[in-house]
Amino acid sequence: MTKRVHPVLAVLIIVESSAGHNFYFFQTETDFAAVFDFLPSMLERLLQSCGLILRCLEILLSHVDLCLRHTLLFLRELGLEKLNLPTSLNAHLLNTPVDKLEAKIKFLQSLGFSREEASRACSCLLAIFGYSIENNMRPKFKYLVKEMERDIQELKEFLQYFAFSLEKRIAPRHLHLKERNVQISLQRMLLWSDEKFYTKWK
Repeated sequence: MTKRVHPVLAVLIIVESSAGHNFYFFQTETDFAAVFDFLPSMLERLLQSCGLILRCLEILLSHVDLCLRHTLLFLRELGLEKLNLPTSLNAHLLNTPVDKLEAKIKFLQSLGFSREEASRACSCLLAIFGYSIENNMRPKFKYLVKEMERDIQELKEFLQYFAFSLEKRIAPRHLHLKERNVQISLQRMLLWSDEKFYTKWK
């Protein structure tokens, strides 16, 4: 008996194989087909959905009803648009369980953000959903409050703070300014290039 193979899946495997990657999926054809049926129906365009899959093959292992559908609805409730665009960020966001996304919002709430503020902050800085709480966000927050003696309001105004390296950028620049008794906004402290920053405050 000839077994039907989903044509889009066949193309996907050929593309990845030609790039020299080996991926092993232990899913049934029905499971794969469910993903291919769900993404175009919810994200409107088949080709863009395939582009999302190419940027995160693990989506093929995700359960539509237990993960993908809930995640997509959660992201839309946050006000996110253009989730159909085939970017790596969109692909990995769609493949992230809601509880992991929710954990970032709850962490910000534990710092002093309201639910609305935390949701809005995450929707404006989507990369935060990929940050580790224990290895990134918590240590940086402790440094902000204890070492830099800054308050939560500054973090609310510049959430991009979490995107910078604590060891290579935040701490060195803070100590450099502290030695010179200079206090500036987080934005100026971190966004300026090394040349501009260290020329300004020699």
